[in-house]
Amino acid sequence: DELTHVAMERASTAKEAVQLMGDLAEMYGFYGAGEFEGTSESLGVTDPINDAWIFHVLPDPTGKSAIWAAQRVPETGFAVLANMFVIREVDPNDKDNFLMSESVHKVAQEYGWWSPSDGLLDFTKVYSDGEYSHKYYSGRRMWGAYQMVGLDFPAEYTDLQSDPVYPVYATPAKKVSPQDMFRIHRSTYKGTPYDLAAPSLAGGPFGTPDRWKAGPAEVKVGGNWERAIGLYRTSDTYVTLYRTSDTYVTQSKVGASTGGVLWFGPASALGTVFTPFLVGLSDIPASFRSGHHSVFSRESAFWAACYAHNIANLKWSYAIKDVQARQDQLESASVEMVNRLEDEFSFHMDMSVVEKSYVDNVDKIVSSLWSLSDELMFKYASGFVNEVDNMSQMVGYPEWWLEKVGFKDGPPPPPTKPKCCHPSPNGEHDRHSDQQDMLTGKAAMRQFLRAGTY
Repeated sequence: DELTHVAMERASTAKEAVQLMGDLAEMYGFYGAGEFEGTSESLGVTDPINDAWIFHVLPDPTGKSAIWAAQRVPETGFAVLANMFVIREVDPNDKDNFLMSESVHKVAQEYGWWSPSDGLLDFTKVYSDGEYSHKYYSGRRMWGAYQMVGLDFPAEYTDLQSDPVYPVYATPAKKVSPQDMFRIHRSTYKGTPYDLAAPSLAGGPFGTPDRWKAGPAEVKVGGNWERAIGLYRTSDTYVTLYRTSDTYVTQSKVGASTGGVLWFGPASALGTVFTPFLVGLSDIPASFRSGHHSVFSRESAFWAACYAHNIANLKWSYAIKDVQARQDQLESASVEMVNRLEDEFSFHMDMSVVEKSYVDNVDKIVSSLWSLSDELMFKYASGFVNEVDNMSQMVGYPEWWLEKVGFKDGPPPPPTKPKCCHPSPNGEHDRHSDQQDMLTGKAAMRQFLRAGTY
């Protein structure tokens, strides 16, 4: 975090930022908690002039310096960084597309991990410990994200560290929009063999894709869950749209841009609404300046999103449709606002007007998220589906789930049958039966109420 803070303060381009972070890490060391792979970091660094770099850094064996490498991603490139290094062959002679510390090759040679006779050094193969937690922890997300932009790569592999199944970057089948990125960040692999919301006992009767972090029982039993892209325990997700704030010229006008836009989603992407902020805003609304998992607050956008997500788990397969409808509504309105204000600003050049619109939009989104939680509670409380014109719908459980959990093997029907008040097939009441059979229980109460003798 500190390296990125310094780079944002002092660098004006992505390449400068990468070089600065690398130099500082070499000079002062790169430190973190955990073992060799646990102390490393992988970042995407971009700038308003459409330059983008992937930056990898880890401590050197002395613990006093660092090993780092960076690779440029072209303007048409799409890269996926998922808790693992992705840079492969690095070319120290190609200064336009690669930057790195001398220690990249020096350490690899000293430890016998690479020799000049091997050709170009594969950074991931040499310096990554591969996927942690379990196989597919990183690879499944890479496969899933590439698939969502129209790129078909193998889902299976032997070892992601030594087997370069996925490229450093690739060109999507079509141009990717911010809303495409929102969908990618929410992915739980719907419609694929790895769909976490597909009918299964693991997802419960209403197909939640959430798989809680392991506790004592998981440790005892052993095993792993698939790692989704859209994860319940995510602290925040963001999508950055880079635009220069300098004057621009088009065929029809000369104007100025409002600058880059940060689409910020507090808490899990599954329950959040991506909210736009201009990089040049003079202040951030209070609801987005606060929010911590250890302190509940109704003033926090983080808790507004987290609350909605957890309420949706009352009946996920039903409630997620309401959540997604609200996300689409608010995010589509925000996209329209961003585009409209950009066009208008080129003529009036009044940033105060722009700022007010952005702040009002933030307030609207946070208020709507809190309202959504109340709406979900009303609609799905106590196992029912409640709609204003159709209350207390008894939808029960899915048939497949009832079969799986042995519902048919539960208690049988009651052995006692009511003794009266059953009309004959021709609609005539059997009075003789009434006279001979004594009324009991609920049957007697029904007859009492029908007779109106109270």
